[in-house]
Amino acid sequence: MLTSWEAERPLQNGPPDVTTLPRLAAGNVCVFHRTGKLYWEISLPKTKSLAAPACIQLEWAPSGDKLAILMAGSSSVLVWSVNTKESQVLETGFKNSEVSWLSWSKSKSQLLLGTTKGHILIYNDLEKKKNPVMGKHTKKITCGCWNQDNQFVLGGEDKQITLSDGASGDTLTSVTLSGDPMEACVSQQKTDDSKVKQESTISVCVNQQMLALMQVERDPASGQCKLELLMELVFQEQYGVIRKHLWFGDGYILVGFDAGNMVVISSHRREVGEEIHSGKYLEGGLTDLAYCEALGRVALAGGRHVRIVAVGTEIKELKSEAIELDAQETISCVAWTDDGQVLTVCTEGGQVYGYLCSLPLVNGICNTKILHLTSLQEVCLVDVHCPTQKISIQTKPTVVAIGMNNQVWYFEYDDAMTDAQQFHKKDYLGSIEDIKVNSTCVALMMEGRVLVQQLEGMGSDPNDSDNFDVLPSSQSSNISCFALTEHFVILGSKNGVITYYVSTGLAAVNEYRHDGGGIQKLFPQPDGTQLIFEDNMHNLFLFNPVNDQCITISGFKGIVGKVMWDCDNSNLFVATDGLQLKTYLHVPLSLYGASVKLIGEQTIEDSHVPVSVVNGVVWFQVRNGSLDSCVLHTHTALQEGAKEEEHKKSEAMFNQALKLHLLKESWACAIALKSQKYLQKLGDVAIECMDIELAIAVFRQLGDASKVLSLEQICQYDDKSLVAGHVLVLMGKDIAKAQEELLKSSMPRAALEMRRDLKHWDQALELANQLDPASVPEICKEHAQKLEMHGDYVQARDQYKQAISKATTSGNQEIVGVCNNGIARTTLHLGDVREGKRIAMDIGDRNLCKECAGILENMGHAHDAAKLYEYSGLYERAATIYINIKSFTNAAPLMKKLDPEKNGKLQIQFAKAKEKEGKYEEALEAYQRAGDMNGAVRILLTCVNRPEQACKLVRENPKIEPAAMVAECCKKNGDFALAVEFLQLARMGRQAWEIAEARNEMDAYVEFLPENTSPDEFQAIAEYYEARQEFERAADMFEKAKLHTRAIRMYMQVGLSAVGKAINTVKLSHDRSVASMVLDWVLTENAEGEHQQYIFELYIALGQYDEAAKSSLELAAFEQVHGNYRQAHSQLFTTSQRLLSLGQQLPLELNRALTLLHSYVIVRSQTNLQNHMTGARLLIRVAQNVSKFPAHTVNILVSTVIECHRAGLKETAFEYASMLMRPEYRQQIVAPYKRKIENLVRKPDHEKDVEPLSSECPYCNAPGNEMDLQCHNCQNIIPFCIASGKRMVLSDWSECPSCNFPARALEIHNLLTVQPSCPMCLKDVNSKAFVRIKKLLTPPT
Repeated sequence: MLTSWEAERPLQNGPPDVTTLPRLAAGNVCVFHRTGKLYWEISLPKTKSLAAPACIQLEWAPSGDKLAILMAGSSSVLVWSVNTKESQVLETGFKNSEVSWLSWSKSKSQLLLGTTKGHILIYNDLEKKKNPVMGKHTKKITCGCWNQDNQFVLGGEDKQITLSDGASGDTLTSVTLSGDPMEACVSQQKTDDSKVKQESTISVCVNQQMLALMQVERDPASGQCKLELLMELVFQEQYGVIRKHLWFGDGYILVGFDAGNMVVISSHRREVGEEIHSGKYLEGGLTDLAYCEALGRVALAGGRHVRIVAVGTEIKELKSEAIELDAQETISCVAWTDDGQVLTVCTEGGQVYGYLCSLPLVNGICNTKILHLTSLQEVCLVDVHCPTQKISIQTKPTVVAIGMNNQVWYFEYDDAMTDAQQFHKKDYLGSIEDIKVNSTCVALMMEGRVLVQQLEGMGSDPNDSDNFDVLPSSQSSNISCFALTEHFVILGSKNGVITYYVSTGLAAVNEYRHDGGGIQKLFPQPDGTQLIFEDNMHNLFLFNPVNDQCITISGFKGIVGKVMWDCDNSNLFVATDGLQLKTYLHVPLSLYGASVKLIGEQTIEDSHVPVSVVNGVVWFQVRNGSLDSCVLHTHTALQEGAKEEEHKKSEAMFNQALKLHLLKESWACAIALKSQKYLQKLGDVAIECMDIELAIAVFRQLGDASKVLSLEQICQYDDKSLVAGHVLVLMGKDIAKAQEELLKSSMPRAALEMRRDLKHWDQALELANQLDPASVPEICKEHAQKLEMHGDYVQARDQYKQAISKATTSGNQEIVGVCNNGIARTTLHLGDVREGKRIAMDIGDRNLCKECAGILENMGHAHDAAKLYEYSGLYERAATIYINIKSFTNAAPLMKKLDPEKNGKLQIQFAKAKEKEGKYEEALEAYQRAGDMNGAVRILLTCVNRPEQACKLVRENPKIEPAAMVAECCKKNGDFALAVEFLQLARMGRQAWEIAEARNEMDAYVEFLPENTSPDEFQAIAEYYEARQEFERAADMFEKAKLHTRAIRMYMQVGLSAVGKAINTVKLSHDRSVASMVLDWVLTENAEGEHQQYIFELYIALGQYDEAAKSSLELAAFEQVHGNYRQAHSQLFTTSQRLLSLGQQLPLELNRALTLLHSYVIVRSQTNLQNHMTGARLLIRVAQNVSKFPAHTVNILVSTVIECHRAGLKETAFEYASMLMRPEYRQQIVAPYKRKIENLVRKPDHEKDVEPLSSECPYCNAPGNEMDLQCHNCQNIIPFCIASGKRMVLSDWSECPSCNFPARALEIHNLLTVQPSCPMCLKDVNSKAFVRIKKLLTPPT
């Protein structure tokens, strides 16, 4: 707000609430209200020296009711009264002496006047008395000041500084300066003693060049004062001359220079002379400065600019508050009102500007709406959700109540109004201390009581002065504070009682008594469900009226100024003492109950007063009437992150959301951050806050299946205490707290189950006696078991006995049995061996006996332990103990019961003991059970003289040492063959060779050669045999030595009986020269071909598969010529299998020969099946190649004629019957068939043969004669069916499981009904083995 008006000269000072300015042209001084309105005009008396009166100094009395006016050239002073509006002329009475200076006392109603002659006048305004003092100074008095002790300091042109008593005017002390004093100030010097509050330090500006500091020293004995000059401070020349100086704060001096600089120095003796701060704030020079203690600010004026500098905790310029006048204006002086609300700026041109710099901090809040003072005569309502719109849109009228003194104005507005409208004004009987309003009523506090008046109907009845209710209803008036929410009126009393009333009917619904003292302040949550209060010890508490729970709020020291609940987060509130904001989070539900946490602290500017908190944003009322805001440090990342995209959410945002227990926002951040670390943190907090559903989602995301399953089971409970208890147990946290919660729940027995699961038996037993006496025996048993495990056997036995006592009553025999076992064990532990052993044996439980045996063994009672081990079936342990204590008689029967493989060492130990006793048979038996060959063989050879048994034993279990012992024995006995054998087993090959060579026992040597025998050794053996003309043995050894040529030569010496071995040598050698040797040898020895099989094998060995096939064909042809068709078939089949196993394709000739022979072989099977057509077709195939069957040509042709005739193939039957009539065949026809065939030829039947059936080629799917084995389309040879001789078809493909030759599934099944074997390999086979398979044929290459 800016106010300006015309005047000829500006004023120098003004009272706290009045702005003043003179009008010298009219001879008047005008007094204005701070709003700019004219308050009064003071007429100035005329003087003789001036044509018109001129005012040179104005001075307000500290009380603000008197104004002293100093006129130029006058020996009198005008004193004007604000109350009476009258002026009084105060004459000094000094002749020829004009008044040059005046000042009011700080502590009394005294006015001090100084004259140009050095005289002074002290005027007491209350007593209306004058006290003139002549000759205080010898020259003009130029400056002065008062201190709090009613003493004054004066400075004059005589370069003297005097300190005088304000009452009498007597000079107390004085000091002489080096120059003229221009300005004097008095204050308290900064010292280390904070208790000293006396204004005893004087600062004087000398010649505008330096600053003199003086100290008033008082002699305690005489009471006399002495003025001591401490120092004279000289500043840098670049600063210019001193314009003004003043004291502020804790003993600091602020000095302003005409160059525009401001310097701050300290008055502390250790810091005097040091510049605390220095800065140039005005480029055009400085003319005046003013300090406001209420605001802690300094106004620096120069040119047309005013700079505002804060001099609180830190010195900094407030650039936003700078003032700049028009270019033609030049500022002459500035002044603050005492409360700092108005800054007055005066110019050389006579302009006076009043700037509103600070307002009374008056405000009210309702949720997000703030009502605050914006000027001296205006209030504004702002919704911080839309701070630029002063009146927000509402669905119903909103009421505003403004109170002052004993009056209240009521306003309302709605969405149809542009400004709030006053609808009522009311005067009350007392001064209003506080006022609150909600949508239904208004509450006012006055004189320790609260008045509540309903808004409905207010203003409609002019006689409604008594239409209100008084709380409390009793006559006591000890109410110290109150609060109003939408539904409740809350009163706090001086005796510590908080009472809740329903706002509509004013019925008391809750009363809480605080034991910590009276209630000072109340800060309810908007809905009234939570309340923060301060007691008279300045402690803060959070009160829940639902359950009367009161939580101490820690971390706040001092007096709370205000507590603000966040409008968007009902669990967040901010407490302030005017210097700091402390952010708290109320956790209403957690594993550990409700709590309040301090989560943030931050400082606030001294010009800002916090008003409200909305979504982490604090709104302040600034002293200039505006609103400002800042984000709490706990919400900075959340406020920034709210504007970011999902993938940009930061770790800081997650941490702040988690700290504020905003779990949904934390979940979104954790998912966006894609880190298990954050999910784990969120899961822990969710569990702590008992948000089980979110915790399940988090741990499911983490893949923690066990926690998810556990939490899902907990989630089914509705009882919060039950849930809290289970969660505390699950997380392994405060078990005592978990028990407390479970006991409070609807299932208190869960506390007992928890203690039992955790094996906390002492606590479990205590709970069981209270909650479930039937479970006491079980708990006593388990408690006893724990005590026994920890070695407390006395207590354990007592618990076992107690459990038996309880269980016997309830008839629980299982617990009785377990506890009897425990008594047996603890009795043994306590040293009563006989009794403990008796109890264990009486019970008869093997496991108990084993446990007791272990106890006795540890206690050193070996024999008793062994007995119990034997009784429990642990024969090994019992035998070990018996052997250790040399009780072999007891050990002997146990040794036969032991497993030799598992108890070998024990058996050996027993055997050695028996061997020492000379009981060799028992020792031998034990050694054999233990598998100790050395011991057993030693006994057999040296003790019982049974070498044959020793040899047998070593052959069955060949080992080096026993074999060496047997070999040595055989050498001694002259059995060199056995000696060679066992030397080989003992891996003593050199000794074995020597004996074998010397004693002609090489066969034994060879028989027992080890697998790793070297070729050189085989060669040596071969040469040994060769020398002895044992050629076959020599050949075998040469072959093992890989000397294949020498081996073949040796086989050739043997003869054809060794040809098989020779061929095998060829296989191993892969040497063609060796093969040629064998081939030449075979051909030479068998020119007639009796050993063609050897040649076949030789070709196979050489990899000459075509030659091998030819050789096989020759062998088969040989057999076929002689009528041995089965042998020929077997030869070809074997060859085919051999070639196929080597991955070779069958040669065409071999395949045709096999097909032909197989067709002949299976004819009988087809005829047995009465399948004459197939038999005839097969015989036709054979008859077409009848030259290859010379031994049975006629028989084959006769059979063909007969089968063709039976099958109805008359034309083919006539053809082959005619062939039989040839002379070379006719005489060989068997008599029974000869006449029939002759008749068939004489009387032919010219009926055409039936065409054979058609089937598809398995390679190209082209149709063809089913008996034709070569496709006319693709020319591929088609596999034949081994059952019918027909070509194979893919739709009916099966294979013999033995030889893998194909067969039509239907045909082979029919064939197997008359014979049990495969027609190709002749191996018995089940018809079920022939199953249809999917076959994919690849044409042969």
